[in-house]
Amino acid sequence: MQDQKKFTIKEAILLCFLLLGVRFVIELLLMLFHINAEIIYSMAFLGIVIGIVARSGKGELSRILLFKPVSMHIFLALVVMFLGFEIINSEITNIMAILIPIPDRIFGEDPSNIFMIIICTAIFPAFTEEIFFRGILLKRLSAVYSKRKALIASALLFGMMHLNPWQFVHASISGLFYGWLYLQYGTIWLGMFMHFYNNILASFMVYPVKILPNERSYSMLVLHPLWFDIMGIMIFFIGLGLTIGIAKTQRPKVN
Repeated sequence: MQDQKKFTIKEAILLCFLLLGVRFVIELLLMLFHINAEIIYSMAFLGIVIGIVARSGKGELSRILLFKPVSMHIFLALVVMFLGFEIINSEITNIMAILIPIPDRIFGEDPSNIFMIIICTAIFPAFTEEIFFRGILLKRLSAVYSKRKALIASALLFGMMHLNPWQFVHASISGLFYGWLYLQYGTIWLGMFMHFYNNILASFMVYPVKILPNERSYSMLVLHPLWFDIMGIMIFFIGLGLTIGIAKTQRPKVN
């Protein structure tokens, strides 16, 4: 790569494929040695991303992890928005799972307890993926392309890296939100928390849905109650409206 501070879309795609290849090798080694430890994989993946950052130059990790405070109003608006977003997403996933049946174990084994779910499906992914996709890719794509083009490209790459159609749409849309937060507020910490929060909601949304009254079933298709979907849509647009309204008073801050 000609300039480690700038990425073309082609270079970003190549880096993503390289990362996928390394991930595959790690998973293969764990399988060969019959090691079923999601946390080992999560730590190894984080180590690879930190290594990529380290090769980018001294002080690069500090730049990526720079903390900038944001108002409590925007934080609460985003919490509301992502709650509605995950309700909508879980229903879309229900429908997609019928249209494109999910093969057994496509997402791997579930962690054995709540603590491991939080660590392996929320904390590690939020930290690692935000450093890579927003701190590295989006930042450097923005140095070559318009912020809008860089945002869309990084979000699609984020969706692609999930390697399955059931998560691609959700991850790509989520990537747009996380990337916009990074561009708007100049810190990955807000997007990192929302990524963590969104993954927690995705992991545990199934439990309250199972006990909801008036669950709708059509053959093998099980959907949320209609009132639950409507509530999710309303919550999402209320949160989105509040987020946009607050953001209009604040200019983008990425350097």
